Amino acid sequence: VNADDFGFTRDVNAGIVEAHVHGILTSTTLMANGVEFDDAVRLTREHPTLDVGVHLVLVGGHSLLDPSRELPRSVSGLIQAMALRRIRVYDEIRAQIVRVVEAGLQPTHVDTHKHTHLLPPVLDAVARLSEEFGVRWVRRPFDLPLSGSPDEVPWMTRAVSIAFKGVRGHFHRVLARRHCSTTDWFAGFQITGRIGAHSVVHILDHLPEGT
Repeated sequence: VNADDFGFTRDVNAGIVEAHVHGILTSTTLMANGVEFDDAVRLTREHPTLDVGVHLVLVGGHSLLDPSRELPRSVSGLIQAMALRRIRVYDEIRAQIVRVVEAGLQPTHVDTHKHTHLLPPVLDAVARLSEEFGVRWVRRPFDLPLSGSPDEVPWMTRAVSIAFKGVRGHFHRVLARRHCSTTDWFAGFQITGRIGAHSVVHILDHLPEGT
């Protein structure tokens, strides 16, 4: 069970540690451009059983390459910035991985804020960097079927999740070329912002075979 956004705020950091120490949380992904990055690094050292990866950010916050510049505020803004070549995707996320490594951490997995590695140019950069830094695990953000879920998923969210499946073949081919591993299943996108204890129990009760 992974928590994104480690380093975002001190409250988020404290919540992640609480869920690890007293709950079922096993891992987290760290935002290298997070305002409370240093606090998250400190907490990681205090809790060595917390598995830490990198939450690569291309939407929201400030650039690590140029801290005076804000990153695009939305996925559509990122797409536009890439089309106009206003953002150096590979260099930006490389700087984020380097910051985590230089903090003395050894990331075991990577994922992206807002699942931006579903975009082909971002996926290519993530896979290249995962191979370069020896970070073998990359999140596959394709939700497992949630039929009968106690949470009502808005139709737009469900439609986006279904649309993601159209790039699944390409996604796995790119990871395979870079010798990256991923899980058989994923859950979390459709219930983002609505997840509760009953949601987690339902997912655990309906897990398919596999990782």
